[in-house]
Amino acid sequence: MNMDLGPFIDTPSNEIWIDKINKLEKIPYWLTSILFGVSFFIICLLISAAFNFCKPFLSSFVVYMWFFGICFVFGSLKNAKERLIKLLNQIYKLFKEPKEAEKIIKNHFIEIFSFSSTLIWSLIITVLGEVLAFLSWNALLKYEKTFLIPKILPQIWYEPPFLNLKFLLILIMGIPTLFLIGTASYQLIKSLFLWKNLLKLDLQDNLFIVVKKFRSITTFHLNTVITWFVGIIIVAAAMFKKFTPSILIIETMLSTLGFLFFFLPLFFTKKAMIAKKENLLERIEETIRYDFPVPGKFTQTNGDFLKFNMMFSYYQQINSLNPWLANFQTLTQLLFTLSSSFIVTWVRSLLKF
Repeated sequence: MNMDLGPFIDTPSNEIWIDKINKLEKIPYWLTSILFGVSFFIICLLISAAFNFCKPFLSSFVVYMWFFGICFVFGSLKNAKERLIKLLNQIYKLFKEPKEAEKIIKNHFIEIFSFSSTLIWSLIITVLGEVLAFLSWNALLKYEKTFLIPKILPQIWYEPPFLNLKFLLILIMGIPTLFLIGTASYQLIKSLFLWKNLLKLDLQDNLFIVVKKFRSITTFHLNTVITWFVGIIIVAAAMFKKFTPSILIIETMLSTLGFLFFFLPLFFTKKAMIAKKENLLERIEETIRYDFPVPGKFTQTNGDFLKFNMMFSYYQQINSLNPWLANFQTLTQLLFTLSSSFIVTWVRSLLKF
């Protein structure tokens, strides 16, 4: 990573398992992402070839969406980390105590990018996901149609022979998927605590510059939500053929999670800005003391009047400052992003593919 990013650069203590995989290969990161997906694809292909299931495996649309999803999420995690570091290096000086802000960020980096913590959390998510896959597989085989479990693979996957080997393919396909989801969710959750604690600090007095610089927070989290929903679109395109109660519940939950990740950092920022606004307004009120100068009085000068007028104008500007950083364009993009999986499912149901 470039060394012009300030104090929050990569160190061995800020490396997750993805960084360590990338260090093993002296190749571009995007190629590492593809090779990571290809390795699991080849393993599954060899298993399918061993029991003459190669053609159904290669002809399943879900398989290719699965492979693309692995590569996309693997690559996105590294990119999101770099963008977060760049963002924090831009704004930590906007606090009255930049050293304290730097300390908070570095302490959170230890948690967000902890190799062991990320690994443990990803393993937990993977194990829970595999258990859910086992229960879902058995439910589909026993009951064929269930309320909460959509049948996402072609019918041949659920028919004899070799049902155990077919399920083994599903389990192997789930390992990289669930591991990457676990890593992403861990970092998203931990980064929310970073923003919550960081924005408890007092902001610099020039609130107009702070607001301008802080707009990058909105951009970062909107881009993160967009990236998150590209992954969800991949899932929707692969799994959701039509609207059912279970699919509506799943997509609503995913949209809610995406909205919260966008909303909560802005909410923390709003609280910090309101606190700063109130502090500035109180200080201005103490300065002008509500005594309106009258030009012409021997105790006052035109300079007093102009000074008062400038202070009062500044007071009005601060008072009218909008603490919400999101504008109409941002909210429109967010709304479209949050509804993207519903749109994909709707299109699939219309086209019936």
